[in-house]
Amino acid sequence: MGATISKVLRSRRAPSRKDKVEHCTCCLCQLGKVPQPLFVPKSTSHVYTRLASLAPSKVTQPVITPFRFLDLPVEIRCLVYEELLVVGKVYFKDTDQEHSHTLRYREKAYYQKPFLKILQVCKLVHCEAEPIYLSKNLFVLPLHWHLQIPFRREGHTEPLCLETQQLFSDNGLKYLQSLSLAIDQKDLFLDPLNRWNCNTWLTRSYDSISHYRRHDIVHEDMLDQLSENDGVNYNWLQVMDTVGTLINNSRRDHPLNYVEIDYTNAFCPVGCCRPLELVDYAWIQHLKPTCIDIIGTWTEREERRILSHMAEDNDTEPEMLIARHGVQIREARDSVRWSRWKHEEPQRHGEVVGYH
Repeated sequence: MGATISKVLRSRRAPSRKDKVEHCTCCLCQLGKVPQPLFVPKSTSHVYTRLASLAPSKVTQPVITPFRFLDLPVEIRCLVYEELLVVGKVYFKDTDQEHSHTLRYREKAYYQKPFLKILQVCKLVHCEAEPIYLSKNLFVLPLHWHLQIPFRREGHTEPLCLETQQLFSDNGLKYLQSLSLAIDQKDLFLDPLNRWNCNTWLTRSYDSISHYRRHDIVHEDMLDQLSENDGVNYNWLQVMDTVGTLINNSRRDHPLNYVEIDYTNAFCPVGCCRPLELVDYAWIQHLKPTCIDIIGTWTEREERRILSHMAEDNDTEPEMLIARHGVQIREARDSVRWSRWKHEEPQRHGEVVGYH
């Protein structure tokens, strides 16, 4: 037993000076200079060799295979629709000239155009994407919008100077949530058959009436015509009455979210006054908008007149109207509700930038 132990110990002794210099397997130090342990651990190189043999000889790249868009979950598809179609404010074509008489087009160039071609992919995509497009954008309605499709009434004759166009499909009457419209002099059309002529002055001497009095007589007659919603003259009553048609849509089951009304160019046909009392607001109590922004007013007196007429048409007080429908007088700058979509650089090349 003792001889065996001695033999093992001798076999692991440090080499003498005359022996060949060797190195250990762990740190390559010279044996003899550094005291060595009695038991040297076995080499682990075979472990690394085995691991290397298990690793693949060639790294393969993942193969990306195409997939159908309609194979995605509907929730993912709706996120794609929102990214392509929700741009904050939607402006219609051929409206660049309107920047000169309304505040609503002041920042038009800084809002991106929606990618409407996605609506033409297929019927399923159209049915899924159109409600998102109509409900999550603010539609800046152009002049004469109430005489365009889908708002135009059947059997209604439009002025000859008006070129009819389709603003959006009939689903707009169901899904529209946010509207921007103007009370504008250019929406006033008087019946040519009712205009004044020489026969008007047969009952009294033309020269006996002063120039200013003649103007007042003609002006009062114009306002009388504009205060009647008889289907002959085109006035602001028809504009607001068309907003009210959203009430009678049997498919619409939700109130409006936001309405912006611009009074910048709310002048009479002659251009001598601003007859804001000719605007009707009875639709408010039926469509129940949660926010109404008023822009383009000239004086505080005008603002009080507008609030007073709104409250009177809805059988309530101005304070209650403000609390219930969020009515507020806003300055020319964009509403915070929509300005988060506005870019720092113009997005529409060749279009007018700014308000002149």
